Amino acid sequence: MDNQNDLEYPARSIRLSDDIWEEFKDKKIESGLTWNLFIRGLLKNKGFYGDPQINELTAFLKNELNLPVLDGSIKENRYYGKHCLNKFGLEEVKKIILKAKNNDFWSTKITGFKTLYYNGVKIQKLEDNNFIVKI
Repeated sequence: MDNQNDLEYPARSIRLSDDIWEEFKDKKIESGLTWNLFIRGLLKNKGFYGDPQINELTAFLKNELNLPVLDGSIKENRYYGKHCLNKFGLEEVKKIILKAKNNDFWSTKITGFKTLYYNGVKIQKLEDNNFIVKI
């Protein structure tokens, strides 16, 4: 190890910033499972977990559509969130979410990134002023 902030565990190494190192340096971790859980928890609490764009989109989707949780697993939502980013781009996904929010039909149908991914083009094509005319 070159630096005091470099830690090694068999088949793993990680470089910690000084503030995280101060919290971590006195902890004794012996098993691989404990190590993984500790590092994941530490990084998650510091806000370093996962792709920042997916985290931003998840928060945006929950806030805009007033969803306490998303349908499906966290893994599934992150998977489809990444595919939405690849398919549409960050700003376009946000526009689609806002368009779905303002539509009576889609505002109750979008409950996760899977439905957003498969129906995003349909939502994109909605007119800004959709009026239903009964004949």
